[in-house]
Amino acid sequence: MTVEKIENVDKRIAEKTAERKEISKQFHEIRQAIDESMQLYAVGDIDEKEMQQAKQLLNDKSAELKATDEVLDALEKVKKKIAAEMIPSVRKKRATQQQAAQKKVNAAVKEAQEARAAFLQALAKVGEERRQAGAADAEIRNLAQVAGLSETFETALNIPVTIPAGWTSESASIGVTEQTQKTAVKNGTVPTWAQ
Repeated sequence: MTVEKIENVDKRIAEKTAERKEISKQFHEIRQAIDESMQLYAVGDIDEKEMQQAKQLLNDKSAELKATDEVLDALEKVKKKIAAEMIPSVRKKRATQQQAAQKKVNAAVKEAQEARAAFLQALAKVGEERRQAGAADAEIRNLAQVAGLSETFETALNIPVTIPAGWTSESASIGVTEQTQKTAVKNGTVPTWAQ
């Protein structure tokens, strides 16, 4: 596969880079030795032939360094070419993965929307039960008024807060905050009380 080709090229680049570093080190050592030998040559401790040999060695290392740089440049070009050749297949693979992910997201959205509808129906049921209790209160109030009683009749219903705010926690409420909804969609997480 082409990914393996890039890995192989990267391996070669790493080898050549290490080789270049070593050659560069040797080049600088030879250069330093020549600079030090120049003093010996000047006072006559070494002859012209030895200086020429040292300079030739320096030239050889310079050529070796240049050749290694050329190989590194060529390897980088090969890597770019392989990467460019991979782009269409990677795009196709990405598009396929994206389509599959979109199908799953669409199914999850539909499920969430159905759950939202069921949730709203459940909220409406709470309201309907509350309304029924209110109707019974109205009936007994009317009878009490006809009978001349001054008592008020109200059914005390304990209905939690619909949307949490202030000191009311989400776990004690019927609904959830906008932030909790956003976090669930963005991160795929729910509060511990909902797990």
